[in-house]
Amino acid sequence: MKKIIRICILITLIISCNVPDRNSSFPSYYEGTYVFSPLESMTIGVWLQPDSGFLLLRKADDDTLFRGVTGRWQLKEDVFQLNSGDAGRLVVKFSDEDLEVLNNEGEQIGRLPKFILKKLSDTPSGQLAFYTNAKLILKVDGSVQLQFCSSGSCWDVSNTKSELIASNPGSDVFNQIVGCVLAFETDGSNRLRIIEIMPQSPLINCLN
Repeated sequence: MKKIIRICILITLIISCNVPDRNSSFPSYYEGTYVFSPLESMTIGVWLQPDSGFLLLRKADDDTLFRGVTGRWQLKEDVFQLNSGDAGRLVVKFSDEDLEVLNNEGEQIGRLPKFILKKLSDTPSGQLAFYTNAKLILKVDGSVQLQFCSSGSCWDVSNTKSELIASNPGSDVFNQIVGCVLAFETDGSNRLRIIEIMPQSPLINCLN
């Protein structure tokens, strides 16, 4: 009987040692490209954050910039559901250290090769630029936040009020919806920096 108990304990320890520590997976940035045909491809980037937030980037073969949306992820049995409401969703699961893109039902896409997003780093590169629709919010202390239209979540930006006013003369860029080209700072702060601001259609609404 004691021998059986020892064997069971040993098996439990072996299984435990082989279960990945998912807590060490955040934050992480994953990226991959799937080629559908010689003229059609899709590149996806996903930044998963430990507070269940995410940044989802998509770029078709003829796009010059990624388009980015944010939202909250849910994890169930190694399957992530990334939901940005009307802005889109993505379902992925762990594949060793990487992520495999699944269909909306959480099942493997019926094609080969698999669509794999490789883990590249803890945060997106500072050279990685993307476009999004957002509202710029000027806080009481003078700092600036960007509210993503896709989810309503607010992220800090490194630009100051004076910088944004100087680079957009004659335009009130605060508290209205604009198109933004953004990139991450390279100082490890995970803050975004606004590279360019463009007027946006009044038909686009941000979540409050």
